Amino acid sequence: MKKISQNSFILRKLGIDREDYYYDCFYFYQIREKHTNKIPLTKIIRVKPDIIKINGRRRWSVRYIANDAEKEVTFVHNFTLFNRNFAGFLSAVKEANPNAEVKELTIFSS
Repeated sequence: MKKISQNSFILRKLGIDREDYYYDCFYFYQIREKHTNKIPLTKIIRVKPDIIKINGRRRWSVRYIANDAEKEVTFVHNFTLFNRNFAGFLSAVKEANPNAEVKELTIFSS
C-alpha cells in the first residue's frame, strides 16, 4: 500500500482529520484508527480538487459507489517532488475505470 494523504497536526488535534488514505493496484483504502474501508478502484467515479486549501495544498475529493449509493471522502494529498504516490493513484484510477472523471494534477490543482 502507498500512502497518498498528508496529516495536519492542527486538524488532528481538533478531531477533524482522523483518516489516512492509501492505495494499491486494486483498492483505495480509508483507514481510521482500527477500521479500514476498502474501496475497489473500479468503483471510483470521480477524483477532483476542491476549492479549499490546507497548508498551501488543495484538498481533493474521491467519489465512489458503495452499496448502490454514491459516497465521497476528502483529504489533502502528500505529493512532493520526491513522493509521487498521489500521481500514481490518479493513474491507477484511470486504468481501473476509464469512465471515471479524474482531474490532472497540475500546479494549479495541487
